[in-house]
Amino acid sequence: MILHLLYRLERAVDLAPLLTASDTVILMSDTWVHDFDAISNDTGCTVKVLSDSSSRSARTITTADWVALTQAHRHCVSWD
Repeated sequence: MILHLLYRLERAVDLAPLLTASDTVILMSDTWVHDFDAISNDTGCTVKVLSDSSSRSARTITTADWVALTQAHRHCVSWD
């Protein structure tokens, strides 16, 4: 169970083969969702988008949610 923080969409190609169903990926931009879904090839992992804006979706999390996820996952990897 690893929390992956994706700061650049270009790194998704490196990240995707490592994902398991128990992992969570936080995308740092909501514009990457569709591209990331295509790259990750439906690994079954949870994908969230960090956003403090008023537009909310099922995948959108706030900074407070992000902090809670980092506490829930033993390992956290930043993809910059």
